[in-house]
Amino acid sequence: MYHFINLTSFFISQLPRQSLESLARFLTFIFFRIFRLRQRLILQNLEIAFGNTKNPQEKAEIAQSSFYHFILTALELLYFRNGDIACNMTMENAEPLIQALARGEGAYVIAMHMSNWEAAASGVAKQIKPVNVVVKKVGSPGLDRFITQLRTRNGMNVIVRKSAGDAIRAMRRVLKGGEIVAVILDQARPGEPFLPFFGKPAKTNTSFTAIWARIKAPIFIAYSTRSRVGEHVLHCKSEIFLKDTGNAQQDIIDNSTHLNQVIETCIRECPQQYFWLHDRWKPYPLARYQYCLKSIKKFNPS
Repeated sequence: MYHFINLTSFFISQLPRQSLESLARFLTFIFFRIFRLRQRLILQNLEIAFGNTKNPQEKAEIAQSSFYHFILTALELLYFRNGDIACNMTMENAEPLIQALARGEGAYVIAMHMSNWEAAASGVAKQIKPVNVVVKKVGSPGLDRFITQLRTRNGMNVIVRKSAGDAIRAMRRVLKGGEIVAVILDQARPGEPFLPFFGKPAKTNTSFTAIWARIKAPIFIAYSTRSRVGEHVLHCKSEIFLKDTGNAQQDIIDNSTHLNQVIETCIRECPQQYFWLHDRWKPYPLARYQYCLKSIKKFNPS
């Protein structure tokens, strides 16, 4: 797999950059319109997220645009094989993050699957401060090796969870050195609780807020949007403040719910480029239903 994907990347990198948009549109037509790959799930997610606030035509357009940007992200990864994926990235409102890092405490940057998230991390690493990304294995060993090499070329350091506690130790060391730990929080692992997301119970990654309770540092959220192929704008948001009341269990739930709301706000700013292919609203155990409803009422009062 490694040699195949590496060879594919080489051939794609020889194409004119502008042709990637045409190729992405063609692949979107084939896989989304003809084979309807993940089409039903994407539309289902959009229905859950937006309900009657958007009409069927608007949701259909967002669905196709989302798939197109996902394909274009994959093509950009293959095209910019030499580590220049963020060579045309501009930044908005990065000053608060830069000022926080100047204090030497390091910082957490929360990311999401918006536009080209790999370019976003690379842009921060090359223009602000080294970025250490917490990742899990990607697909087959060959594909994982290829992606890891791309990330390294693009200025990122990879923190991989290999055994219990090693990722936390690495994060502590990185933050102590005044660098950035980047975490993607819009997907969840098995066994996670269901917390409000777009007003509905959704599987939510609570591991970050549990780690933050042990290793504190300033928290920011950032995401990129694509203006055209290979050109991105990084949107840095104001610092996020979490609770620390002494009730660790409840703080983790409350803080994770708050981060869900912050991520939701960012997604609403550009839903056309968000990764709607992930099933956050899987059926959840009935025993948790009342708790989920109480959480929704608490954080979304009528």
